[in-house]
Amino acid sequence: MGKFSNGIFGNFYGKIGNVVGSSWRGIDYLKSLPKINKNRVPTQAQLEQQVRFALMTAFMNPLRPLTTVGY
Repeated sequence: MGKFSNGIFGNFYGKIGNVVGSSWRGIDYLKSLPKINKNRVPTQAQLEQQVRFALMTAFMNPLRPLTTVGY
């Protein structure tokens, strides 16, 4: 969800439709969402990273009650 600050000429952060508002090094930007190719085949490096992330997610899932208390 997007957020307006300071009225119509203020900062915009978040996503509304296909427009994304963000800030980088104090400069505000409006960007459009990238076009996503549904037929894209992930690279080998991307597949390896997905496996690593799935492994850590599976490891951390039973520890969720502890992390909830800690944070």
